[in-house]
Amino acid sequence: MGCCDGLSKCFLITFGILFLLFGGACLGGGIYVLVAKNDILILARSATDGAVDTIDAPSLIERAAHVLIAIDGDIRKDNLQTMLNDNYIGPYATSNAVSLAFDLAQILLDCCGVINQTEYASITTWNTTYAYNSSGVYITTNATIPLTCCQFNNKDAFPDEMTTFINSMVNNTCPVTQTGAHTTGCYEALKEEFSKYFNIMVGIAAGMGGLQIIGFISACCLMKEDRKTKDII
Repeated sequence: MGCCDGLSKCFLITFGILFLLFGGACLGGGIYVLVAKNDILILARSATDGAVDTIDAPSLIERAAHVLIAIDGDIRKDNLQTMLNDNYIGPYATSNAVSLAFDLAQILLDCCGVINQTEYASITTWNTTYAYNSSGVYITTNATIPLTCCQFNNKDAFPDEMTTFINSMVNNTCPVTQTGAHTTGCYEALKEEFSKYFNIMVGIAAGMGGLQIIGFISACCLMKEDRKTKDII
């Protein structure tokens, strides 16, 4: 057995193991996309239908591609704005998955609205009731933006521990005065978030492509050595 033959076999075995692990990771990621229906992934859908069950992996891939290569970006923004206008009911109720997804996006991505926080002035479907403590006196008023657009010290408490979450607000008048509120729109925040993972995906794809080329060369080496062995016999 020649040196080329031995190295080729070792590489092909290693390549097979890596490919198996990569396939398992892809499968796991696909399953996560299909079952994680109460996450901000809902906002990555191309459709404006509020039904969570219409989420699918191709829709997510399509959405990511459109965002990353900036194709018909205005249409995508319009879709998100339609989703916000038709489905947002406020952070106090979690029955609407799209509404919850916007709240999660605003908390986790430090954003507000699709373009910015001014959009909430024209949305009439969300619960604007807000009560806060001012020098020991509770004041009930109407919020101008959802409290999820504000800064919090304990983001992980939402939505399961709402009292803990609200008490961790940096400025408890933020929903009314918008002082300290996030001003970046969630469209740009999502676009930036996708871009981070896009670079990783490109690197993985390039690496897998390189491995496949080396695997092909190794297979050719094995075929050549096998023919030599047969000729000798």
